[in-house]
Amino acid sequence: MKQTRIVGSALALGLIVSAAPYAWADGGTNMTVTQAAYSPQSVEGAGQAVTASVYGSAVSGSVYGVPVARTIYGVTGEVYGNGSPAFALGSSHTLALAADGSVWAWGFNGSGELGDGTREHRTAPGKVAALNRVVQVAAGNHNLALNGDGTVWSWGYNANGQLGDGTATLRNTPVQVSGLREIVQVATGFTHSLALQADGTVWAWGTNGHGEAGLADFSDKLAPVAVPGLSEVVAVSAGGWYSLALKSDGTVWAWGWNKDGYLGDGTTIDRSAPVQVAALSGITAISAGLDHSLALQADGTVWAWGGNAFGQLGEATDAGRSVPGRIASIQHATAVSAGSKHSLALLENGTVLSWGMNDNKQLGNGLADTSRSAPTAVAGIQATQIAAGWGSSGVLAADGTLRLWGLNSYGKLGKPDKAPVLAPESIQGLPAIQSRQAKE
Repeated sequence: MKQTRIVGSALALGLIVSAAPYAWADGGTNMTVTQAAYSPQSVEGAGQAVTASVYGSAVSGSVYGVPVARTIYGVTGEVYGNGSPAFALGSSHTLALAADGSVWAWGFNGSGELGDGTREHRTAPGKVAALNRVVQVAAGNHNLALNGDGTVWSWGYNANGQLGDGTATLRNTPVQVSGLREIVQVATGFTHSLALQADGTVWAWGTNGHGEAGLADFSDKLAPVAVPGLSEVVAVSAGGWYSLALKSDGTVWAWGWNKDGYLGDGTTIDRSAPVQVAALSGITAISAGLDHSLALQADGTVWAWGGNAFGQLGEATDAGRSVPGRIASIQHATAVSAGSKHSLALLENGTVLSWGMNDNKQLGNGLADTSRSAPTAVAGIQATQIAAGWGSSGVLAADGTLRLWGLNSYGKLGKPDKAPVLAPESIQGLPAIQSRQAKE
């Protein structure tokens, strides 16, 4: 029987049915599960949620009433079952995933980012057209939605083919990404996209000028291409112009632009093929920002590398790091998120820490524009999910509300006055938000 160590969340975002049994040892607990076998028929009916163990912490969940099960490699989200956030912060717009599988959007709409068939900006949430069984969303200058049947849909800006429909034409309503099936996670960079398949392989499309699609021809990809040399991947994250992948053995791999050491391999050489990030093991979650990255280790510690001009690595210097360094003050973390030039971490007790750039109040401390390299608690909030975006931040609060703060360009934080939001404020006009947090 195959022995596989699984990292990440126990919730796979693809719906699967049983096949040959596998087993592994996880946190001292022997578990037996089933190998993934894609089947859209498994979405029929609602009922019991599956349970499993991630480093000894029991987790369970379902997607709007449909049971989901983990696959051998296609697991996503953060350790302890915090799951992929049910919202996404784009460059100038926001997406939220409702409990019924519908997607809601607000903010900038100049390239169809809101997916409502228009190009009119909106500060109040509105429903994205034709999506109703979505299990994950991702946003940059464009958007991706993972459907419960394993297909991927995209809309918005498309000058570099980041929508993956074989064209460079912007779309103001969702279109299906070409040739993808059995997908369990999606990620958006600035102008490129990634998708993780249930078999542990990775697909990329869009900008490839620095090799972020994993190919040495450095030409844009209008449709998904397989990233060579990657297997047994359990999570992906797309940065500004680079990409990260987490493997089932707890190692992290990177490719693309490497200015200021974005790839963490000890150099500043661009890579069109994945290279292993130095000095990391036992990693359970990854997050690529505009120019820096974060990794969560199984023991609850956080590691950072890349640019540090505003203290986003948690170090009191403006020098970047080409190899990961531990943020010494953080313990008991369960999730991390890297934004444009700031960072967030979620602790076991629901506390949210923020550090880095604060020009638009994205740290949520209500202070002046002073950047801060020391992780500091965001006051007055208990959270279950976090996301750091382009000059803004957000959490799914413990009470189930979506709270946002920071840069409010085009009303992407739901406020019509466009002024920065100093502290977490709830978004009005949303249906119940999808939550996949663990029951400890």
